[in-house]
Amino acid sequence: MFAEACGAAKEFARPVLVSDPKNSWAGCGTFMVLNRSGWAVTAKHILGEALEKDGADLVWGWEGVVADEVILDDDTDLAAVRLDPFEPERISDYPMLMDGDAISLGTSFGRLGYAVEEGCGIASALPLFNSGIISRICGGPDTGYIVTSSAGIKGQSGGPVFGCDGCVMGMQTSTRRSHLGYSGADDRGVMRPLMSVEGIALHIGSVRRFLDAAGISYRIRASES
Repeated sequence: MFAEACGAAKEFARPVLVSDPKNSWAGCGTFMVLNRSGWAVTAKHILGEALEKDGADLVWGWEGVVADEVILDDDTDLAAVRLDPFEPERISDYPMLMDGDAISLGTSFGRLGYAVEEGCGIASALPLFNSGIISRICGGPDTGYIVTSSAGIKGQSGGPVFGCDGCVMGMQTSTRRSHLGYSGADDRGVMRPLMSVEGIALHIGSVRRFLDAAGISYRIRASES
């Protein structure tokens, strides 16, 4: 169901690697390239991970590519970066962002990110996909988020949450445990709260407001009349 959409997402969703001073890979996240000027959007906490490691560096999608400009949002987990050097022809199809009003409960989604396997460098970051449905839509107009029925996996932060048609409806940012409202007995007979694990994605409306404020262009799919 998501094979074609996932293939399209791999064109504009790329890995960002955090390297430590010893040139080993300390972490991995994902970013989305938005336009031919090389502007991309990702999760702000990925940049924070690099800042927390003395001497760490970020490698953006391709060897030798750095973030020439950075715009951060203090109210959401959003960051925009302009890649340099950037070759527009590297991306065959830039993402289409969904109209926020078109997102509804029960919609099927796919989530794409990257995980580092054996080896080093960008080639060691392989695509990581999972899916589910949108179970809740929360928050206000400026900080809205989507709760998903499946957990985001480490490395998917900053990556797209998209529909079966490939249009982006949000950006993965975190995973949380949620109380189901019931308790159950464990192996020792002790009653403990039952929990679920949910993925959290920033609503595309929040992402678009951030990009509009920064003056960054992107493609949009209008809602159907």
